[in-house]
Amino acid sequence: MSELRRKVCAELEVYNHKFLLVQGDHCYSPEEDDRLLLDLDIKEGVQLSLVIMAFARGLTGRWEPAPEDHSAWMTGMTIAADGTFVTKRGELTDGLVRVLSASERRVNLKRTCADSNDHVFMVEDDGLVMRGSCIQSGSTYTLTKQQD
Repeated sequence: MSELRRKVCAELEVYNHKFLLVQGDHCYSPEEDDRLLLDLDIKEGVQLSLVIMAFARGLTGRWEPAPEDHSAWMTGMTIAADGTFVTKRGELTDGLVRVLSASERRVNLKRTCADSNDHVFMVEDDGLVMRGSCIQSGSTYTLTKQQD
């Protein structure tokens, strides 16, 4: 699936984190990216729909944690247009936004290295605040988009 997503990105000039692939009533999730197309019942002639998520465009920019979060990890969180991010004041540069649910506006801010933690957030309707937590540690965060 990940190879198909790369081809869609290249062919349609859309970033990976800004679209969903849907077959019938099944929306393919990031967890399925490592699976083979045949295992997902995707074969020649199958009709897939591409859904562009407008809210994902609004994630681009600099985000800061609430002071009460005391989070060095989230400090300086900057999300690029391609869905990559840097954080911890630029020390960590291997982050990738993964959209978990477009309807719930739920994203996972996760590093690409092995054994990385899942930081799952719900983006508010105005796109200026996201609230979430680290699944592994239970730490909670409120990130506010900075107006540069």
